[in-house]
Amino acid sequence: MQKANIPGFRKGKAPRTIVEQYLGKTGMMEDAVEHMAPDAYEQAVKELELKPIARPEIQLEKLEPVTYKMVIPLEPGN
Repeated sequence: MQKANIPGFRKGKAPRTIVEQYLGKTGMMEDAVEHMAPDAYEQAVKELELKPIARPEIQLEKLEPVTYKMVIPLEPGN
């Protein structure tokens, strides 16, 4: 949501209801997932001792509750 430029409001100052009308609920949730995913990614890499070779692909699956899938490309043999 920080990236959205909503006419009539300073950046980051638009009320949530206006932002939701402007971006739509899906757009807001996709933005939220983009902000949450890096922490989840780091945790998964450490806990599972993964060796990623590229950035993960993130897919929003459901809005209620928010569910997303992260596909992490790994080195061969993992």
